[in-house]
Amino acid sequence: MPLKQHQALDIFGFAELKAYRAASRIKEKISLHNQICDKIVLLPYSQCDASGGLRQRLRPMISTISRRYSLHEYRAIAEKAEGRSEYRDGEIVPILGGTLKHSRISGNILSYFTSVFRDTQFEPINSDLRLWIPEYRRGVYPDVMIFDGEPQLNAERLDEVLNPILIVEVLSPSTADYDRLSKFRMYRSIPNFSEYLLVEQDEPFVERYSKQAEGWLLSDFSGLELSISLDSVAIALSMAEIYRGVVFE
Repeated sequence: MPLKQHQALDIFGFAELKAYRAASRIKEKISLHNQICDKIVLLPYSQCDASGGLRQRLRPMISTISRRYSLHEYRAIAEKAEGRSEYRDGEIVPILGGTLKHSRISGNILSYFTSVFRDTQFEPINSDLRLWIPEYRRGVYPDVMIFDGEPQLNAERLDEVLNPILIVEVLSPSTADYDRLSKFRMYRSIPNFSEYLLVEQDEPFVERYSKQAEGWLLSDFSGLELSISLDSVAIALSMAEIYRGVVFE
């Protein structure tokens, strides 16, 4: 039980009483921090005082608590939001805007596919449409997708599809590793997905992954004079077409 003031004066002098009160305040703070330890992390550190001695202090650091969202909540938010965001199994991650080069490259690829596949069974779709990956509970927005026949909707939702055969991602510095590794691993869980293009925007360079009987085969294409054979849709896509209007520094 804390000492009353007159009891404390009987035991301590004024200097001691001041130190006792300071210690009591620290004890109260520690008790408060312990009660909410799921949100507060206490980091002890030492600092020299004026006399050169060491004194222990406590510095609170607020940890970042990420709220998890249900798929229903995410879809409701996405329908009203001005910008796009990915759904990552409970986490909502905003998608940053692209560069002029990024927009030109993805636009060139989509325009070419749209022209070539007119009146065929193949349908190219831009990044406005969300791809749902059931195995990983992820909702993502590839730059370009191609479907063989009618796109399969997810539970009859008009804003989510399930079955692209070819996906194109234009790489950005902040997302290149994600597109090459985690996202590609998730894409491979799509049964009829069979071809993947990763397009650099700062140089004429494309990585093509094609599904083979023994696994996925990687082919590199560097330079504007080359063309990429796309087996899943039986056409060739020239590097010059991909980078039309793009100026490299």
